[in-house]
Amino acid sequence: TVIENILLPVWSNRNIKILLAKKLLNNVGLLHKQDFFPNELSGGEQQRVAIVRALIKKPKIIFADEPTSNLDYKTRAEIEYLLFYLCKNITIVLVTHNTSHLNMFNKIIKMNAGSII
Repeated sequence: TVIENILLPVWSNRNIKILLAKKLLNNVGLLHKQDFFPNELSGGEQQRVAIVRALIKKPKIIFADEPTSNLDYKTRAEIEYLLFYLCKNITIVLVTHNTSHLNMFNKIIKMNAGSII
């Protein structure tokens, strides 16, 4: 289920972390789907669950590879907002071809054909 998926990284402490998981699910608007299975979610909902799963251990850094690819414009904007809203004090290393949200970052490193430009 969604809640089990989110708790996988902290499975040995899942009883302690379940309240945090539910709080984060509520923040991304998916608390009502905590007992759904991943195949019952839309692509955007699956991305939101992935963000919550990444945040459950309170990391200092998140690596995100094309987190908004294959999403429609509206869902992409929602995911981008959530990434930056929920990750205010977390370093995000984001790999993307979508340049529309570059103004949200403090530092941008561009690459072309494997070389930093």
